[in-house]
Amino acid sequence: MLLNYVKIESTSSPETTPIVMLHGWGRNLADLKPLADIISNYRSVYLIDLPGFGKSDPPPLNGWSTKEYAEHLLKFFKEQNLTKVIMLGHSFGGRVSLRIVALQPDLVEKLILIDSHGLRPIRTFYQNIRVALIKKLAKLVKFIDRTFKTKLYQEKFAKKFGSADYQNAGVLKNTFVKTISENQEDDVTKIATPTLLLWGSLDTETPLVMGRRFNELISGSKLVVLEGKDHNPYQGVGAHLCANYIIDFI
Repeated sequence: MLLNYVKIESTSSPETTPIVMLHGWGRNLADLKPLADIISNYRSVYLIDLPGFGKSDPPPLNGWSTKEYAEHLLKFFKEQNLTKVIMLGHSFGGRVSLRIVALQPDLVEKLILIDSHGLRPIRTFYQNIRVALIKKLAKLVKFIDRTFKTKLYQEKFAKKFGSADYQNAGVLKNTFVKTISENQEDDVTKIATPTLLLWGSLDTETPLVMGRRFNELISGSKLVVLEGKDHNPYQGVGAHLCANYIIDFI
């Protein structure tokens, strides 16, 4: 399976631990390149297209969990003779980074999460009821489809209740379903790796309350709130803002 990546060598300190950067869902390595270009003045950087995004081959149609993503990347690290890395993950890339730390903690020297997924969203009582009802309705619609050979789930239900990411997932639909439902809290509480959390104050996808939760669960972690930034705080001039905190951290 092709895993597309770009390595940016650092001219100042090529022998130090490299940074591996993982992008968010629906994005690719180019998304983080402006940030990587700045950081490469201090460390070598690996930018990776996660399987199914950019120029990397997709996972099998039955889908991957973050564990399978992590195992695939661990094989890549071995091929590259990487015995120590600094992991940086944005959003979905944060999910995968967390799983890598859980599977092989001695490999990861430091962890940087930018507006990461990985914890269950905090919902109100009524939101929880709505989610539960939608799940029950989904099971009923799928049962009808199997029984009467219809396509109500695909043609009606998913379009009405499915998120934009799900509707645009294409061959990654099963992967989306498997990964979006994961609650990695147990793994998060065991992290002993020095961790930096960068969070946009205006993030509506993974709200700041989630960043504060990560901060509580990861012992010794540092949370930096980026005022006025959204779910993608590293974009535009935000690349320099994030880089300043990252460079200081590493």
